[in-house]
Amino acid sequence: FVQWSDGVLTAARTDLNVTANISVTASFAVNTYTLTYTAGANGSITGTTPQTVNHGADGTEVTATPDTGYHFVQWSDGLPMASRTDLNVTANLAVTAEFEPISAPELTTLSLNSGDTATSNPAVTLNNTCAGSPTQYMASEDPAFTGASWATYGTAPTFTLSIGVGARTVYFKVKNAIGESGVASDSIFLEPQTVSVAAGTFDMGRTSAGDDAAYGQANELPVHSVTLGAYQIGKFEATNQEYCDVLNWALAKGYLRTAANAAWAGTGSIYADADGAGAGTATVLLVNPTDSTCNIQFGSGVFTPKTRTGLPGTTSHSMAPHPMVQVSWWGAVAFCNWLSEMRGLASCYDMNTAGWPLVIAPPAPGGYRLPTEAEWERAAAWNGTKHWIYGFSSDTLTGKNRVNYNDSNPNYVNPLGLTSAPYTSPVGWFNGTNTSPNGSVTTVNSVSPVGAYDMSGNVWEWCGDWYLDTYYSGGAMTNPTGPGTGSDRVLRGGAWNHNFSNCLSARRNYYTPAYTNLNSGFRVSRTPSPLVVKSFSVNGGAVATMDPAVTLNNTCAGSPTQYMASEDPAFTGASWATYGTAPTFTLSIGVGARTVYFKVKNAIGESGVASDSIFLEPQTVSVAAGTFDMGRTSAGDDAAYGQANELPVHSVTLGAYQIGKFEATNQEYCDVLNWALAKGYLRTAANAAWAGTGSIYADADGAGAGTATVLLVNPTDSTCNIQFGSGVFTPKTRTGLPGTTSHSMAPHPMVQVSWWGAVAFCNWLSEMRGLASCYDMNTAGWPLVIAPPAPGGYRLPTEAEWERAAAWNGTKHWIYGFSSDTLTGKNRVNYNDSNPNYVNPLGLTSAPYTSPVGWFNGTNTSPNGSVTTVNSVSPVGAYDMSGNVWEWCGDWYLDTYYSGGAMTNPTGPGTGSDRVLRGGAWNHNFSNCLSARRNYYTPAYTNLNSGFRVSRTP
Repeated sequence: FVQWSDGVLTAARTDLNVTANISVTASFAVNTYTLTYTAGANGSITGTTPQTVNHGADGTEVTATPDTGYHFVQWSDGLPMASRTDLNVTANLAVTAEFEPISAPELTTLSLNSGDTATSNPAVTLNNTCAGSPTQYMASEDPAFTGASWATYGTAPTFTLSIGVGARTVYFKVKNAIGESGVASDSIFLEPQTVSVAAGTFDMGRTSAGDDAAYGQANELPVHSVTLGAYQIGKFEATNQEYCDVLNWALAKGYLRTAANAAWAGTGSIYADADGAGAGTATVLLVNPTDSTCNIQFGSGVFTPKTRTGLPGTTSHSMAPHPMVQVSWWGAVAFCNWLSEMRGLASCYDMNTAGWPLVIAPPAPGGYRLPTEAEWERAAAWNGTKHWIYGFSSDTLTGKNRVNYNDSNPNYVNPLGLTSAPYTSPVGWFNGTNTSPNGSVTTVNSVSPVGAYDMSGNVWEWCGDWYLDTYYSGGAMTNPTGPGTGSDRVLRGGAWNHNFSNCLSARRNYYTPAYTNLNSGFRVSRTPSPLVVKSFSVNGGAVATMDPAVTLNNTCAGSPTQYMASEDPAFTGASWATYGTAPTFTLSIGVGARTVYFKVKNAIGESGVASDSIFLEPQTVSVAAGTFDMGRTSAGDDAAYGQANELPVHSVTLGAYQIGKFEATNQEYCDVLNWALAKGYLRTAANAAWAGTGSIYADADGAGAGTATVLLVNPTDSTCNIQFGSGVFTPKTRTGLPGTTSHSMAPHPMVQVSWWGAVAFCNWLSEMRGLASCYDMNTAGWPLVIAPPAPGGYRLPTEAEWERAAAWNGTKHWIYGFSSDTLTGKNRVNYNDSNPNYVNPLGLTSAPYTSPVGWFNGTNTSPNGSVTTVNSVSPVGAYDMSGNVWEWCGDWYLDTYYSGGAMTNPTGPGTGSDRVLRGGAWNHNFSNCLSARRNYYTPAYTNLNSGFRVSRTP
C-alpha cells in the first residue's frame, strides 16, 4: 500500500464527522527487496551488489572470487556455490562470501593403470588422489623431472612411457598457488606390443597366382594344412631400443660374454655362454655393436641406439624405433629368454644346453620366443579364408608407400632418406599417417591380416625353426616347430635391400644361427597363459551400496582385451567391452541382493565366469541433527491456502537421520514382495498363505493361520502398477508419449499401498539387509519399537522428519517442497495444474498419471508438451516432496498435535484412528503440494495416489 488518493498514508482508515461524499482510491506498488552481497576478507564480488528486486522476481548472478592463494568456502547462509542467483525473492537478503587460504596440495596415492603390473601400451593412466586442491601436475621417468613441464591437474591424466621394454618408473607431483606436494612414484613393466592370433587351421605355402606363380620357389610347396593353437606375435619387429633395454639388464646380470667366455668389458662382439658350462668354455655370437651398420652402441656403461642423418635436410634420426639388425639367431633367442626373465615369465629356451633347445613349445603357455615358421606365415598371410601373396593383405606390390624394400627406382625405398646403410624405417612406419620425407610419399596402412606391421620388407626376421628344403612334404601338421635338427635357421619377410620377390609372404630364407647382417632382425612371439579371472569383487568387496553404478574390481591372468558383465549368468543381452581392471557396471533398479557375473576374453578365447554379490539399498540423503520451525509460514500460498491444523509454528529438534532421496518405486516394492513371498509372509484376508490372486495381507499380530490380518496392497486393482505372474511380482507397463510408447512402471512410485503395506516393506527390507526391524509386527498395531534417534533399520519418516526434509534450509521454511515459495507450470512438480487437467509428464493414457521418481531433475524433458524440467530438489536433496504421490508417515494423526509446543524427536500421538500422509499428488491441486499440508487416512486405506518413502537412523 502506498496511499489513498486524498493523501492519507495509513492503509486502515475510518472517516469521522463526514459532511460530504467521499470517493477515494487506494494505490499500491510492488514490494521491493534489497539483495546485498559482501566479500569477506581475501576475496571480491563479481556482479551487481546491492540489487533491488521486486517481490517474487529473481536476482541476477553474482560470483564470489577469491584472491590469489585463497579459495571460496561458502556464503554466510550456507550456500556452497561461488556463483549464485537468488530466485523468487520475498525478503531482504544480506550475505557474505567466506574465503580461506589454499594450502599446498598433498599427494595421497599414485598408481599406473590402476595398479597394473605390466602393459604393452606406452600410454598409461596416472591414477592419483590428492588433498589440498592441486591445479597442476608434473610427471616424468626422471626423478629430477628434467625437461618435464607442468600440466593442468586431473585425477587420471595420460602419460607416455619411453619406448622400449622393461620396468618403467613414473615420478609424479602436484602443485597449486601455495606450493608443491612431495613426489610419488609407481612402476610398470612395458612389454612388446603383440597382436593375438586365434587358434585355427590355414593353408601354408605359396598360392598358384600372380607373383607367387611367377616368382615362387619349390621349397614353398606343396601347400599343406597346418593347425595352430592360439598365440601372440609381435605387432612390430624388435627395435634397437628394446634390444638395448634387454642388453643393459643382461649386462648387469653378468650374462654378456666375450668369445673366450669372459665377462664382456665394453668392446667387441657380444657372446653368450653356449651351454652354461662357465668361463673359458664354448660361446655363441649374439651381436656386434662395433659394426658400423649396427644401430646400437655402447658408451659410459650403457647400450643406446645410434642416430643417422637423413631427410628432410640433414635431420638426425634416432635409430631407437628402427628394427634391430646385425643380430644372430642366438642373439634373438637370448633376447626372448632374458626378456622373459625380466618379466617373470617361464623361459622357453634352455640356454644351459648346447643348441638352446625349445623346451616350452606351442601350444604350451610360457614366456617370449621366436615365432615358428608356421606361426609367422599364418600371421603374415592368412585372413581366415585367403592366403595373401604379400604380408600386408595384398596380392601386389608396387611403389614406395607400403613396404620398405629395394624397388630399383633408382635403388631403395629408404623412407627417411638415410645417408648410410642400413636404410631401415621405424617399425610400423607404413601406417597411413606417416609421410616419408624421401619423396614426400604418403604411406598406406599396411598391416597383415592379424594387424602386424612390416611382415613384408624392412628386415628379414628369424624364426625358431631349423630349415629343411622339403619340410612341407610332411603333409598336414599341428603346431609344427620345424625339423628336429639342421644347420640353418629360417628367416622370413624380405628386407630393405632385397627386391619385391623376397617380400612374398611365402618366401623362405635361411642362414646359420651365428649369421649377422645389416638386413636381419626378428620379432617375438609367445603363447600366453589361459585367461583366468583371478579375483573379482563388486565395489572392492563392499556389502551394500545405494548407487547402482558399481565398480567391477578384477585381476586376470592371460592378457584379456575385453570383458562382459551381466546379472544374468547366461549373459543374455550383454555385450563385450574394452577390458579394464575396474570398469563400471550399472545394477538393475530396485532393492536387494544383486549378483554380477563377469568373464573376459581375447583373441585366444574366453575365461571362466566369476561372480560377486552386493546389496542394493534405497538411495537416501542425510539430514543433520538440528532444530527447525515446523508449521506453515504466514506468507504467499501458505497464508492464502493454509489450514488450521498446520499451526501453530513450533520448534522441533531432531537427531540426524536419512530419508529416501526418492519415493519407493514399483520395482523396489516388487523386489521386497518377491522376497517376502519366498519367506511365506504374504497372506490372504483369512490368514492363509497367499496363492497368487487377490489382495495381499499380512498377519496382524503374529498369531498365525486363521487369525486377524491387515491389508497391504491389491495388485489386482487396475490402477496398481505391479502385477503377479509366473510366480513373480513385476512392474506393469503403460502407454504414453511420444507416440504410443510403452513405459515401464518400474521407476514410478508405488501406489495402492496401505500404511501397513509401507511398514511391512520397511521391516522386510531391514530383514533382507540384516538390520534391526523398527516395527514389532507380532504385536497388534505394529508399534514402533526402535524410534529416532535410536539407530536401526528402515522405517517410515516421522511427520517432523518429513517436513524438515521437505521445507527447511537451515534458516527458512520453504512453502513448497522444492526450495521455492511458488508453484506454476509443468516443469517442477507432477500435480493437477488444471491446464487442462494434469501435468502427466509422460502423457500416460490411463491413471495413475505418475512420473518416474526424480523426473524433475533439470535433465529430463517431459514428452507431454516437450517441457524441459527444472532440477526440483528439497533443501536436503530429496525429489518429489511436492506432488507425484501422497507419502505415508509413521505418525498417528491429531488435528491439534502442533499445540503441544516445542518437541524433540517427536513420533506423533500415542494412538489414533488415522495415519499421516504428506506432499500432495499427481491428481491434487497446488495447495495440496504445500510442504506444510497435512493429510490423513485410516492405515488400511489404499489409493491410486498414495505411496511412501523410507527413512532410517543409521
